[in-house]
Amino acid sequence: MQIYSIASLFAALTIPTTALLQGISKQKEALISIGTGIVLKLILNFILIPTVSFNVYGAVIASAVCFGVTFVLNLVFLIKGLGFIPDIFGTIIKPLISALACSVTAYFVGNAILTNLGTVIAIGCAGVVYLVFLLLLRVITVNDAKELFKFN
Repeated sequence: MQIYSIASLFAALTIPTTALLQGISKQKEALISIGTGIVLKLILNFILIPTVSFNVYGAVIASAVCFGVTFVLNLVFLIKGLGFIPDIFGTIIKPLISALACSVTAYFVGNAILTNLGTVIAIGCAGVVYLVFLLLLRVITVNDAKELFKFN
C-alpha cells in the first residue's frame, strides 16, 4: 500500500490536468497522454511482474509510471494549448497536498491496525481525509462533494 501511494499521487495529479485538457477542447491530446500511459503500463507489467525481484510490486511501479507520464504529457499539452502556464498552485499543488495527506493517513492507520479490516479502515480514513483536504483547500466546493455522492 505504501508503494501504491506514489501511483495514487500521480493519479490525483493526472485527473485534473486531463479535465483541463478536455475543457479547452484538447480531447485528442488527452487521449494521446492516456494512451501513452496505458501502453507504458502494459509493457512494464509484462517486464516487471514476471521478474522475481519485483513480482506484484511491478504492477504498482507500472501504475506509477503510467500516471506520471500521463501527467507530464498533460502538462506539456496544456502549456502548448493555452499558450501560458496554468495556475499550478490551484490545479496541481492543492490536489498534491490532499493526496499527500491521504497517503500519510493510509500509512499510519494501516500500520496501527495490522489486519485485513485495518486495511479497509485505513483506505476509508484516507478517502475521508482526501475529501476534507480538497474542501479545506477549496479545490472542490461542498456542492461538488455532494455531487460525488449523488446516486441517480
